Amino acid sequence: MDASSFMVPQWMYAVTKLGIPELLEDGRKTTDELAAELAINPDRLGRLLYALEQRGYFKRASIDPANPLHGPWVNTVMSATLLADHPNTVRPLLLHWVEDCYRPNDRLLQALQDNGCAFSIEQGPSRPGFFSDFLPQHPDKAQLFSEAMTASSAFTDAAVLRDVNWGRFATVVDAGGSNGSFLDMALQKHPSMEGVLFDLPNVIDQAQERWAKRSDDVASRIRFHAGNFFEQGSIPKVGPADAFVLRNVLHDWPDQQCVEILSNLKASMQPSSKLMLVELGLATEGPTHMLEQARSGIDMLMMTMFEGKERTRPELTDILNESGFSIVRVAETRSIAQVIEARPSD
Repeated sequence: MDASSFMVPQWMYAVTKLGIPELLEDGRKTTDELAAELAINPDRLGRLLYALEQRGYFKRASIDPANPLHGPWVNTVMSATLLADHPNTVRPLLLHWVEDCYRPNDRLLQALQDNGCAFSIEQGPSRPGFFSDFLPQHPDKAQLFSEAMTASSAFTDAAVLRDVNWGRFATVVDAGGSNGSFLDMALQKHPSMEGVLFDLPNVIDQAQERWAKRSDDVASRIRFHAGNFFEQGSIPKVGPADAFVLRNVLHDWPDQQCVEILSNLKASMQPSSKLMLVELGLATEGPTHMLEQARSGIDMLMMTMFEGKERTRPELTDILNESGFSIVRVAETRSIAQVIEARPSD
């Protein structure tokens, strides 16, 4: 029953914060062994692990009929994704959603009635914004959000790079590119390409620290540019054979802010430069389609947290046209994402 599904993220969060996936990484452990290491009640822990086992997280390596919840327990493919170092980790997404996004959803009804932002309402009378106020005031949350965005991009980046011809660009500027994970993959795939990572100053500082540990060919082809896409003068210029890429950025913002972002980028482009939008979109598949369920769920998250939205194809076209762009083509990918290629229209 869908109404009960609100509990599952909390179960996942509890075992993740307890570090149970890590405790099982080296082999099986019984409920009593885990409970002793964590100093918690074994009966409660066994029931929690059993509930998660029914959903594919953890499994009993053997079952004792006299004590069915005793274990021993091992990780599954799904519970392994709760590990921080898993290549397809969902850990930062889970932490961000439960710690930062869970409570604001309790204010959805009020936000609908007030035509406001549920996150801002939940935060209190000053109505702070997530990007403008909350993240700057909480560096630890800003770091978690950056890690969550990197984790979410991992579900689409490979398909976006495989299903679209990026090799035609001399330089790709990843606007809002966080720690540079997309450029890392793009430059590995295209040895003649250069990359520019463009993000807020604090994000660029963290990215440079991470990239300073590398001395390979990819690291030699990436440059860093601190700025703000709401400040036109801080945006890097792109050449005639170059492209800006915005990956799941527009869905964070209301329409007018999207127009401002795109207009600012356009002012830094040449007539033949390209804009590559990686967006999930909305109403791309038929009703109840698995991908459409995921897109509509993210759309509700955008509405709750940022006053953003996933957009239909006509809505994206309108925003691009208002910003001075014309759509060249739309590429579907073997993922939840689509890639919209546009160029300056004048």
